[in-house]
Amino acid sequence: MESEKVDLNDPLIPKEEQKLSEEELERLERLQTRTRALEKHSVLYYLILNALSMIAMGVINFHFKLMKRIIGLQNYDEYSFSIWRSFWTMTIDIIAIYCMKETTAPFSKLKGNVWFWIRNIVQFVTLVGVLFIIIYFRVSTATCFCSMAPVVIVIMASGLLGEKFYMRYLYGILICVGGQMLIVKNEYYKNPNATPVAQAPPHSPIVNFILGCFWGVVELVAIAFQSVSSKQLMKQKFDMHVQLIWPNVMAILMSMVCLPLEGKYFKYNFGLVFHSAINSILFLISQVLFLESVKGVDLNQTVALTYLQPVSVFILGAMFLGESFYPSDVIGSLIILIYNIWDTYTNKE
Repeated sequence: MESEKVDLNDPLIPKEEQKLSEEELERLERLQTRTRALEKHSVLYYLILNALSMIAMGVINFHFKLMKRIIGLQNYDEYSFSIWRSFWTMTIDIIAIYCMKETTAPFSKLKGNVWFWIRNIVQFVTLVGVLFIIIYFRVSTATCFCSMAPVVIVIMASGLLGEKFYMRYLYGILICVGGQMLIVKNEYYKNPNATPVAQAPPHSPIVNFILGCFWGVVELVAIAFQSVSSKQLMKQKFDMHVQLIWPNVMAILMSMVCLPLEGKYFKYNFGLVFHSAINSILFLISQVLFLESVKGVDLNQTVALTYLQPVSVFILGAMFLGESFYPSDVIGSLIILIYNIWDTYTNKE
């Protein structure tokens, strides 16, 4: 699936514009793609697709913990699950390439690309990171950590990509961290039925709390690197299959290394294999819906919809996992949501 290049003869582009900066070229690409998309469907259609993609992403996190309940902890470990889910995701994409008669960039063109290797490594970290968060925290809390990623991404883009830094980014981090802490503090008071005692390591509550926060921060940084590296690979016109095949190959290899290091062995029971396939399908569905939705709307139009992800997980976690729900969860989520909406619609630099 090659990235579509701008046609400088397109009527949307004035003929006198012969020399374009990289930023102008990207803007024109988005304009052309969006105009063609809106010729087929309305803005509402693309917003609905985006909403469904966010809900699907929330269901993925919920399924992580539900799966552990269904198959039992004796049939599960994070690295075996990582291997199986990565295998299914990679396999399904390879089949899609064959059936749709598409091509993808060969490894020889990728191996010298730093962003390619960063993207591969953080794929493993983001998957395993959220699996470790839910050992210590509610799945809804883990999802809220992920929802803070946009704030970290803008800081990282300023440092690594040379994008302009605004002081509001710093204010944003402080505001969002404050909202997140309102949610995280409830881990002291969560319903003991939400997390079986056998699932959490035999540490004191404060140690478990610190470990949960540690993996939450790791997840945040990994998601930010994932977003920045994905953006760089797309800028370099690498097809999306590059980000669906090679990162999963790396995740399989890294998981195979981690298994013996932690004294674990590879598990292949039916329940784990089956649920890994289900989770992989949910992941691919969420990605297809998201990529299709951004053809017809700007990302800043979808900021509020992003928070359907933690909302859906809060509801599912309370209904099916026995996870507690507190007023401060609502307050903390609203603080993060309102800030991001305000920042998006009032700052156009």
